[in-house]
Amino acid sequence: WQVIFDEGQEAVEEEIRNFTTGTAPDYIPVSNIAYSYPVLNQKYLHKDQHDQAYVQLKQGQDYLFELEGGWSQNAYFYNEESGSTQQKAINYDTGGNRVNFAMPSLNNQSNYTLTLMTEPPGSDYNDNVSEGYSQQDLGDDNEVEVRNVELSGTASSGEEVEMLLYNFSTSEYATFNQKVVAKELIQPLVEIIYSDVHSLQTKSLATEPFEMLELNGNQYSDHQPLITVEAVLDDSYYQNEVFPLIYDGYPLRNDFTVDRDVSLLGLPPKKGVELLTWYETFLDGDPTNFLLRERLPYRYHLAYYYKEDFIDIQYKVVNAFLNDPGQYQSEIQQYDYIINGIFPYIKQGNYNTKIKYVLPGGQDDGSSTYVFNKPN
Repeated sequence: WQVIFDEGQEAVEEEIRNFTTGTAPDYIPVSNIAYSYPVLNQKYLHKDQHDQAYVQLKQGQDYLFELEGGWSQNAYFYNEESGSTQQKAINYDTGGNRVNFAMPSLNNQSNYTLTLMTEPPGSDYNDNVSEGYSQQDLGDDNEVEVRNVELSGTASSGEEVEMLLYNFSTSEYATFNQKVVAKELIQPLVEIIYSDVHSLQTKSLATEPFEMLELNGNQYSDHQPLITVEAVLDDSYYQNEVFPLIYDGYPLRNDFTVDRDVSLLGLPPKKGVELLTWYETFLDGDPTNFLLRERLPYRYHLAYYYKEDFIDIQYKVVNAFLNDPGQYQSEIQQYDYIINGIFPYIKQGNYNTKIKYVLPGGQDDGSSTYVFNKPN
């Protein structure tokens, strides 16, 4: 390729196209929501968990919140069982592209419709509107957002502007901690992975299950789960057997490291408390299955990762001295416990975990301790 010159100047081709932008929407498209609390269509909101509600926008819509002449903006929480509506004033953070409003006093096990409204002076909004959003597939990876509205009540003025409407439901437990405490262990379960590697599961009292949003997140929670779990590592098995063998002084040498990405599970692998895949399958295909109520959706799988780490390190230590017996003999006392070590199987006892509740946006909002047990 060579640059073309015209009369001594570099030739430039220019094309001009004119276009006109469309009218900005007078509502918040759900496709512009990064995350919200309550989350759209959330099944088990804990009414006393957090006192603030919010909607985080991907792209700011400042023009929706520029009010003049006595106009106001309010959030309305409509209880579908009682027919009552609670009103909270809206505040918009221009710099953070976030809509904020207080959480009202809600009832347990109730269905709610949340509506964000812009209203003229003297407006008396009556929230009896049923509306939902859906995505219609147009093929070729194209989708269009459709808003469906059914009006069963009245509004005192046609000037009100509905900015957002969605549904959610509340849990039978006021806080997340209450829900975890209710999952009382009634039978420990052991899953045999290898002869020396066992995972721990639990059968609990039959109580309210968990939902996919809590376990995996979705597009309205920024694809982040509301629940995270990790081991406490205060058990004697880890403290007296695993730690001295694998993690004490890690790494013993710069090349004596584990092969896995330690940012995922940690080192030691505290986050090796894994979600049960069958629990997700039942939530999706058999949501009334009794196992969803009787089982915690996690297994204590740390022993599996302990052994993987041990084998990684042992293999590298052995190979480092395999072709240099003289050096091996000089350092045998330092590394003999790994070279000739045997991985210890998980012992009888309690194994504590911390279950955290994380609000959309990443704010930790409390944690609960859950105990797995290894029987004889």
